[in-house]
Amino acid sequence: MAVCMDCGACYSGRRAQAGRNNYCSQCGAKSAKRDWARRRALKSKTKTLSVEFKPDSRLSKNGMRRAHWRETQPLVKQAREDAYVLALVEEQVQGWETPERCRVSVRQYYCGKPYDWDGLATLCGPFMDGLVDAGALPVDDDPSHIVEYTMSAERVNTRDESRIVVTIELVSG
Repeated sequence: MAVCMDCGACYSGRRAQAGRNNYCSQCGAKSAKRDWARRRALKSKTKTLSVEFKPDSRLSKNGMRRAHWRETQPLVKQAREDAYVLALVEEQVQGWETPERCRVSVRQYYCGKPYDWDGLATLCGPFMDGLVDAGALPVDDDPSHIVEYTMSAERVNTRDESRIVVTIELVSG
């Protein structure tokens, strides 16, 4: 005996399989179509991947200029590794596949004074390289693979809320 996943009725489950949704003869076709449509809709929702991180100000353009390379190089390496790990986790959760072409959006949430645009781009450099290493971005982060790269800023109330969110959106075609 098996129980229908849709109506809850008992039926002879000679075709019932473990790990699959099983339906009675009354619910079978329509429920299977509905489940297929849900799975397809869920798959189509994973066209964006968002990863957020808290930056170290020594990785900005001004911070790199003031510090010696022996001080900043471990920070660059750590930022790249952090991005790699964060992207792998998000990819597994969302079922992300490496796109051929994409749009990248960087959103800065700041408290106090925001980074200027070139400082923000420098700050995100090691992080973007980590996303490429993890396969969240295409083989290279050049204009032939990233068709649009935007930056924006939003003010938040506390320093604990300040962060940078990188959103990758799949471009079809």
